[in-house]
Parts: sequence; C-alpha cells; structure tokens
Amino acid sequence: TLLSIKEYFLTQDYFNYLKNNMLFRTEWKLPGLFTRNLYKDAINGSLWSLHYEMYAYLYLMLSFLVIKIKRRLLFNLIFIIILIDSSLSTRIIFNQLGNDPAIYLLPFSFASGAFFAVNAKWIKISSITVLFLFILFIIAKKTNLEEIALLAFFCNLTVYISSLKLLLKFKPKFDISYGIYLWGFLVQQIVYHLFGKLYAGTHFIISLIISVIIAYISFISIEKPFITLGRKTFNLIDLKLLKLKNHFTNID
Repeated sequence: TLLSIKEYFLTQDYFNYLKNNMLFRTEWKLPGLFTRNLYKDAINGSLWSLHYEMYAYLYLMLSFLVIKIKRRLLFNLIFIIILIDSSLSTRIIFNQLGNDPAIYLLPFSFASGAFFAVNAKWIKISSITVLFLFILFIIAKKTNLEEIALLAFFCNLTVYISSLKLLLKFKPKFDISYGIYLWGFLVQQIVYHLFGKLYAGTHFIISLIISVIIAYISFISIEKPFITLGRKTFNLIDLKLLKLKNHFTNID
C-alpha cells in the first residue's frame, strides 16, 4: 500500500472491504493498493461471483433437504424450468439478474452441474453427445438458445476430454480448480505490481504457478475441512428430519 501501516488499518475503506465481502456484497478497493496497475484499485475481481454462488448453494441445500436426492424427477423438473427461463428473451424467474450473460447464465450453469450429479448413474458423455451438442449449437446460432447451446457444448466437451484415460493419469489428488479461480486475479495483480508489464505468457506462467500453490494450501486448510463439516451437518439434519418423520408416523 502507498499508505503507512497505521493509516491503512485505520481507514474506513479497509473495514468496508472486510465487512461487505464477508456479507457477500462485493467491495473492490483497499486503500492505496494497486493504484498504478492496469486494473486500478481492483484487489480481486474473482469475488464478483460469490454473491450469486452463495444463493445458488443455499437454494441447492434447501432443495436437498426438502425434496431429497432420491426424488430425481422433481430435481430434473426444476432443471428444465431453469433451462426454459434462461432461454427466454425476457426471463421470468431470473429477470432481476439483468442482461449480462456472464450473470444471467449462472443459474443454468450451476443447475447443469447439479443435474449431472443427480443423474450421474444414467448419463454417459461420449463423442457422439459432444457432436450432437455442437450441431445443436450451429442450429441455434442467431437465436435465444445460442449462448445456452454454446455453454452446454463446451461444458460437455470439457467433461468428455477430462474423462479420457490419458488425462485421468494427470488428475490431481485434490480439487484445486476453485482455488485457482479465486486466487488467480489477486496473484496476477500482485505480479503486475511487483514486475510491471511483462510478456503475457511470462505473466501467465508465473501467476499460474503461484496460484496453484496457494490453491493447494487453501484447499487443504480451508475448503476440505469445510466440505467435511458440511457433509456432517447435512447428515445430522437429514437424520433428525428422518427421526421427526418416524415420530409423527408412529403417532398416526
């Protein structure tokens, strides 16, 4: 920071950054940081999606608690509703998300991941599936379905390529993908701050190596413990709901 340590920690901007981001209200600036960078004053652009992700995970958790994963038909019905709404030129459910596809396609993207997880036993992504989705994208060009068709094609292509035996050999033990996304922007800002304008490839390699290392550390020390805690909490709530259901069943 360009400020003194005392000035930095006593500024209102510092407390606003902590408070608002903890409440998932994205705050971009910290006092005196990255003022000469290409993206001036932006600390971590990756934080923009946390607000939406928080709501998505909350709704997903409530859905699992209410519907249960065994009721696959209801989950698939919800996915179809989200798909249809995301395809409309004027959306009904997600109209408040605006017209930025990076935002209004988030519900469909998230729901697609849940759809694959719920139907994992029945879905098989093959080269034929990918080819079919590519043809569907070509047909959908210049229509409301173009962006969703493109998204569906690339997501399935990524999963298909990732499932190839050759690539499975290089699969990391820990899932650090989210950590790389979350830390990447901040690391790139720091690299630019320290070294100035570098050749894009050099900047990318330096940032990637640092981001991967931090992502491993954050997965082991933060993500993995909370994933474990989340599973234990869900199982505990599920068990209590089951006991409650049995209790009322016995009364009847």
